Amino acid sequence: VNSPQPNSNNNLNVGFITWHLYAAHATIEHRLSQNPHVAARIYELGLRKHRTFLSNPPYVLHYANLLLELNDEENLRSLLMRAVAACEEEDANSSAAASTSGGSDPAAIAKRREMQRPLWDMMLKFESTLSSNNAASASDILSIEARRRRALYGPSNEDVVMGGEGPPDEDDDRNLGTGVHKSSLNEQLVRVEGYDVASRIANGMGRMVDVLTVTGAIGHGEATTSPSLDFAAAASASMSAGGISSDVWGDECAGGPSDVSYVKRLKFQRENRTRALSS
Repeated sequence: VNSPQPNSNNNLNVGFITWHLYAAHATIEHRLSQNPHVAARIYELGLRKHRTFLSNPPYVLHYANLLLELNDEENLRSLLMRAVAACEEEDANSSAAASTSGGSDPAAIAKRREMQRPLWDMMLKFESTLSSNNAASASDILSIEARRRRALYGPSNEDVVMGGEGPPDEDDDRNLGTGVHKSSLNEQLVRVEGYDVASRIANGMGRMVDVLTVTGAIGHGEATTSPSLDFAAAASASMSAGGISSDVWGDECAGGPSDVSYVKRLKFQRENRTRALSS
């Protein structure tokens, strides 16, 4: 019997590989095979083959949790630095694309920022933890804090005139009594002083409280020691912010289109069965 010739059009519909495959494989090697170094190589393989994984906070944070267990401080710092740089590059590309197309989706931008927040928080917490052993890293902490502030807030999401989060409110412009719109003052301050300096002038206290809360110095009374670096919890928080399951094995989008369709049909059947039993 002659086998059918391969159809190139059908090959385009075989599904897609997401980061879940690599994370699940690494988890199996780590927990079941008791081979964390092989698991680390699997995570790194995912980064080499799929560059977009580096700007995916849940994947990076799962990998970071493994490196923390291995006490691999050098590679952990390198991973976090590469990841936040990739997120900054992705945000810059998105902003450039939005300016070219003439519009942006505020909801999508806010969702992306909230998914990135746990990654930036853990980067800042990681550097703050190491500063107790290296006084020279204080400048690194300030640098990370400034980059985190720009990524999560930025000139478009922070009022550097009157202080506070959120863009300047045009309804409050008349309260200035200067005849100049507050949004214009906001842009002028950022242009003249730079965003970081203008932000520190207007929101210096708020930024300090934010850093102390993230690093655990205030809030829950946690000391900034290694046990408080819970990268696994940060990964779950990032996935929840993205509106997906916080469980690596429970995300409906972890497979191809046929897998998603199957999960939806299964869920529909279970809901109907539950309603039938309750009626």
